[in-house]
Amino acid sequence: MTKKILLIDDSKTQLYSLKLILSKAGFEVITADNAINGIEMAYQNMPDLVVSDIVMPSINGYQLCRLLKNDATTKHIPIVLLTILDGKIDKFWGLKAGADKFLSKESESETIINEIEEILKNAPPNTRKTETKNVTFSENAYHVKINEILDQSLIESTIMNDFRNLSEFIINEEKLISEIFSILNSILDFDSVAIFFNSANEKKKKDLTFISNQDENELKNLSFEFFKSIFGEIEPDNIQFKVNKNTSNEYESQLNSTSLVVPIKIGEQLLGGIGLFSHKNIDYKSQKNFTIILNELKLLMQMKHLHSKTKLLTIIDPLTNLYNRRHCQEVVEREFSRAKRYGSDLSIAMFDIDNFKKINDNYGHQFGDEVIKQVSKIVLSSLRNTDFAFRYGGEEILAVLTNSSAQKALIPIERIRAKVENYPFEFNDEDIKVTISAGVSSTQEELSSAEALTKMADEALYKAKNSGKNKVILAEKEVISS
Repeated sequence: MTKKILLIDDSKTQLYSLKLILSKAGFEVITADNAINGIEMAYQNMPDLVVSDIVMPSINGYQLCRLLKNDATTKHIPIVLLTILDGKIDKFWGLKAGADKFLSKESESETIINEIEEILKNAPPNTRKTETKNVTFSENAYHVKINEILDQSLIESTIMNDFRNLSEFIINEEKLISEIFSILNSILDFDSVAIFFNSANEKKKKDLTFISNQDENELKNLSFEFFKSIFGEIEPDNIQFKVNKNTSNEYESQLNSTSLVVPIKIGEQLLGGIGLFSHKNIDYKSQKNFTIILNELKLLMQMKHLHSKTKLLTIIDPLTNLYNRRHCQEVVEREFSRAKRYGSDLSIAMFDIDNFKKINDNYGHQFGDEVIKQVSKIVLSSLRNTDFAFRYGGEEILAVLTNSSAQKALIPIERIRAKVENYPFEFNDEDIKVTISAGVSSTQEELSSAEALTKMADEALYKAKNSGKNKVILAEKEVISS
């Protein structure tokens, strides 16, 4: 099928010359001697490609390009800007205006034809109907349209600049979220808005921050629905919310008209999300500026996630991927205080690899490291997401089991002991038997401090090691597992 090309140039000589070249190459060519006529011809004929001069009176090629590319009806038509301008800024501006190619008028005829054929070959099929409408506008109408496009571009660039200025607050999450809310509140209409930054640390609670005038119960429900929308299933104990500030809007109690939750990702990596809630029926996704907002939030969330990754590396043991000893004290103190405050159970387990010195002496430190790594993997895979595991010493591992009584904690700890005992360790085709011992303590005992809780688990481990190894012992009470 013959491809139709719309040729636009205010020079009759150039117009005739180019039409002759393109016609001889087998294209159907229609022409316009200025941008106004060219735009009308584009609507009326829906060509497969537009070739336009840049320097034209009234409306230039850049503006013509922006007009066609900003209209859903014509934005898919490839545009080649053909001109004598050859500065880098000219090419840059032409491509930013939406042009698919920028060619010099001084190019050889064969080069122009080859470039056009290449563009047409890669362009999507032209399914648009020709002569769809007889469009006629005044020159003034086009200038109004151009000004609208330029105004929108200014709005978009201002939004982008405002968001990108927030990069200085990446390490101050509270300030960052507050500034994001200020921008959102000046652009979008809503009753409540929520922002979530996903941490690289999976053990960290999922925090959702609102600006809203709603009461605590309503926000609690919105928080759960927000995270359920993003993660599917999530433990209520693993999420929390806070209100940054109230909106200036009058709160409406009926918020079911619009409830939009958008997860923000790069590939499969979840960076965070935004939630918008309003009593009005608002189609946020159809708003031009909403895509800009999401793109800018993605950049900020990517930087924030990278920062949390860097921070995570400072508390992770590189060999085992367990938390390190430095982070252990902080978590144990925090979870102990939380358990005492809310009257919940907390258990600590101390593991030690039996006869580890002999393993190193007989098979080398490289094999010893592999044993530690595999035991750590077994520990991590056997605990819940709300539990914590630390490399406490060389071959010692400490686990914190939240909301777990002593008897409840013994179940996964015994499972870990059995898995290690049955794991197929091998060295030079020789099966190597590896076992662990463990001690468990719990806040069910009267304890005054997190340090005392840890000490009790350590003492129970000592008893397990000195009473035959490969067993789990509960502090003050023996549970034989061998």
